Amino acid sequence: MRFLPALDRLLHSLDTEAGLHAEGRAAARSALVAALLKQQQMIRLLRDRPEIALNDIRAPIFVTGLPGSGAAMLHNALAEHPGLDAPTLAELHDPA
Repeated sequence: MRFLPALDRLLHSLDTEAGLHAEGRAAARSALVAALLKQQQMIRLLRDRPEIALNDIRAPIFVTGLPGSGAAMLHNALAEHPGLDAPTLAELHDPA
């Protein structure tokens, strides 16, 4: 696992350099654990369903926006187009 030395440095930095209080360190560590778990879920998903990697995404469209800006409405409108494939809200929040 190539990322372990960098993760170790990051964790050390969070503990010694970031100036976080105990709750801040706990929140940062919790976020990192969640990201690592999600990475493992994605690795397992691609191992169990390798055909997913064969999907050809030629021209992706990224919809971003602040709350209340209409980004969700635009996403939903694009999802209605028969030539486009849009992820569901559940897939956006939990892709694995």
